[in-house]
Amino acid sequence: MTVLLSSCKSDGELNGVWVGPYRGNPFQNQPTVSRPYILSLQNGSFKAEGLHFSNDFGVYSYSSKDFEFNDEGPLEFASAPNADSIAFKGTEKDPYPIIFRRLPDSLKSDSYDRVKLIGKKYTFDGIKDSDTLFFKNDSILSFSNWPTDTFYKRFFFEGYDVIFISDVRIPPLFIRGENETKLKVTSYPKKLKNVTLQEI
Repeated sequence: MTVLLSSCKSDGELNGVWVGPYRGNPFQNQPTVSRPYILSLQNGSFKAEGLHFSNDFGVYSYSSKDFEFNDEGPLEFASAPNADSIAFKGTEKDPYPIIFRRLPDSLKSDSYDRVKLIGKKYTFDGIKDSDTLFFKNDSILSFSNWPTDTFYKRFFFEGYDVIFISDVRIPPLFIRGENETKLKVTSYPKKLKNVTLQEI
């Protein structure tokens, strides 16, 4: 993605870790996340990890007003970043803003090496529909209420234990820890929401 940035802003205003892209469609109950990825910006350098790519990195500069990311066509910086989000202008085909949301440090976790998912089933409430998730292997899961398997990706990024699921019903998930048979997770649709996955 090529992002056009305002030269009147400093690199430091974007320092942090961001997740998206959310589509700010006012006619939907919640913004959708299409091909999610997580992006770290720090003093003119970036790195990223996504559902369908790994280990992208490079540099960006406000003085040159652009940086290259994942080769996904130009996006224009729509407004100044705030404490919670960055917004980019939509395209002619899809004019709604494209939004990235800042991740708080409170979601960081060391659970990645401790919490094992493969081969486990969990009841999953509090996102959209009550369902059961079965992590078949390191990339495929199934839903009890959905007939086909779904791709997922779990990885550790800048202190965050991340799960991206290839299903627009499920927003980005961040594992915070495990308590006996319960998995403590935060989802990030419109706002942060703590949910529990109960192992069965």
